[in-house]
Amino acid sequence: MNIQLNHVALSVEEFEWHVHFFHKVLGMSIKKSAGEKPIRKVWFNEGIQLNEVTKMIEDVGVCNHLGIETSDVRQTLERAYLNGCTEALQGEQWFCLPSGIVIELMEKND
Repeated sequence: MNIQLNHVALSVEEFEWHVHFFHKVLGMSIKKSAGEKPIRKVWFNEGIQLNEVTKMIEDVGVCNHLGIETSDVRQTLERAYLNGCTEALQGEQWFCLPSGIVIELMEKND
């Protein structure tokens, strides 16, 4: 059996900020979008789905972390910090979005 990650769905309150971050800062391409405010959704070709919520429900959670491959870890980190992200405790290739979502960056092997 051959298994791979299809997508990760994230519940986010600041929908526009997150769409901007994944699209403009990380360079992900939008595959499709659906719904109207306050329950919009967007899917990126790179396997991320954003679901707009008006209030986070504590027992459901957002997600633990996202593992994202990049061809330039240092540049991606710099762009993330310039857009309001902070360092995460897990290590130098990890950072937090203002919403609390944690991202681990991995060097892309072509």
